[in-house]
Amino acid sequence: MKEQDLDWKLYHILAADPSKGEEELATIACVSPDQIRSSMDRLVLANLLERSDAGYRVLSIQEMLLRCQARHDKSCPFFLENGVLKMKSMPDTRDE
Repeated sequence: MKEQDLDWKLYHILAADPSKGEEELATIACVSPDQIRSSMDRLVLANLLERSDAGYRVLSIQEMLLRCQARHDKSCPFFLENGVLKMKSMPDTRDE
């Protein structure tokens, strides 16, 4: 199975039932736990999933867009830290 095929298969499984863990996903997808972890890493890097102590969560479209903007737009006034949206400190531009 191609990596991108596995990624999408896992994404759709998690979107339908977010309670699935890595072992259960490996059984359903008929792949090794290492392949599951690699796929999950790619999905997290692509801003499609979020990893936490509780497991994986499919991000909403709004979360995906905000994360992408924060990562790639240098003029973006905010950043994400541990899933929390924070404002960047901006230089004071007032005339004194």
